[in-house]
Amino acid sequence: MHLQCSEQPPIGCGPRITGAASAFRCAFTPYFRAAAHGAQADAAEIEAQAKRRLADEYDAAQQRGEVAVAGKNQHTLVLPAGKHLAKVADLGLTHKQVHEARQIRNAEAVSPGIVRRTLDQQLA
Repeated sequence: MHLQCSEQPPIGCGPRITGAASAFRCAFTPYFRAAAHGAQADAAEIEAQAKRRLADEYDAAQQRGEVAVAGKNQHTLVLPAGKHLAKVADLGLTHKQVHEARQIRNAEAVSPGIVRRTLDQQLA
């Protein structure tokens, strides 16, 4: 008896597999897909945690006077000749990355767990 999977194999996967291999693939495809999506959600949550930490560290560095604050401390601090405050680009970041990190941090502060809930809703 041959069990056939109703799904077409992805492009580039070669001919349809029949027999026991096909039955195994077809039986476990939903499980593997769900596991992959769960792993992607976990990775996205870890990335959101890293972004929150980035926002916290960047803002703390600005408060300590180690990083420039746009329009505020760039010309008021007396630094040794040839020295300047680090700017976003000096740290290998963009203003957009810092802004997005702050948005995630602020959203989590207002509603703790919002990132996980959003990811869970997307998986459902």
